[in-house]
Amino acid sequence: MDETAVRKYSSPKLGLVSLSPNLRRARQHGVHVHPADRGQQLAAFSHVAFLCDNTEVQAALPQVLIGNEHVLPLNVQQRMLPQLHHNVKLWRRKSSWVDGAALMEILKLLSQALKPFSKRFQPVLIWDAAKSHLRPDVLTCAGKLGIWLIIVPAKITWLLQPADTHCFARYKAFLRKRYLESSAFASDGHVSTDDIVLTINAAVREVFQKQKWKGSFAGNGFGHQQGQVRAKILEHLQWETVPQVACTLPNLSQFTHIWPKRLDVPIDALFYAFLPHAEPPQRQPSHVSAAAADDGPVPWLRRLRPRRDRGADSQHAAASSASPPAPHSIHTAASAAPCLTIPHRPAQVRRPGLLRPRPIPRCRR
Repeated sequence: MDETAVRKYSSPKLGLVSLSPNLRRARQHGVHVHPADRGQQLAAFSHVAFLCDNTEVQAALPQVLIGNEHVLPLNVQQRMLPQLHHNVKLWRRKSSWVDGAALMEILKLLSQALKPFSKRFQPVLIWDAAKSHLRPDVLTCAGKLGIWLIIVPAKITWLLQPADTHCFARYKAFLRKRYLESSAFASDGHVSTDDIVLTINAAVREVFQKQKWKGSFAGNGFGHQQGQVRAKILEHLQWETVPQVACTLPNLSQFTHIWPKRLDVPIDALFYAFLPHAEPPQRQPSHVSAAAADDGPVPWLRRLRPRRDRGADSQHAAASSASPPAPHSIHTAASAAPCLTIPHRPAQVRRPGLLRPRPIPRCRR
């Protein structure tokens, strides 16, 4: 999964002539005139694109197009929805940015699309290390849906992300060609929002579904035992051959190289899909030794237990000052939010007497 911006108005190039009242003046100054102002040229959709190495699954993957209230009017959305392909989703939001709430809805949409293949395949989602992708609630949502995650390290998506290396260039070239054709046939050079949405719908069929992306995944190191890694990746990483990686769990120091700086690693949310959630976690008695407590089917429980204990202690300290907790309520709250909880501190409110108007400065001529 990866996001890309689709501009509503493509930048003018040589060979595109537009009719405009300022065309004569533009010819005098040698400036090309585009029939869209600056604000219209910056307007863009957000396309959340999905790729898969299996052609059968690729046909069912959703392609989400998000536009804000100015880019996508309500009447255009209602008019375009019946004409779109079944896996193309057109969303109208206040902002076209993909935040955490939109990501959780997209993950649920992806899980529904993959239900027919759940008995044959285990979904593994590859995305970059954007901060919205690494939120604990988003990682927990992916774990609850049974989706395993692979996080591409920051500042290296141009080398390892399959959508960036093999897909988006073809996608943007297709959109630009169709945009120029629509602009040439238009009487005033304008391309309507309906034509742009229909062009994106056609690009999903021609670019995303007709191409086979198995070689792209294998070339970027996501194939069988990483045996077909591209030579460009080996050259950039200064490797002669791909090193052998043991089938063991990584340590926390290795996660710090993947995670962005100044951002904590939510280990419990990241490994939510691999932890048992049938019963709430119980604290170990004091007489049980540490070696006996560490033995278990999931080795990461040994690392998660201190974080759970700190979360339970903080919940108990916050609840004891208000009212006595109900039975098992401490453990349930700790399992829902295992990270360390900071008690809420109310904001200080200024008194009305301290709010005085500032003096008006003297005007300068």
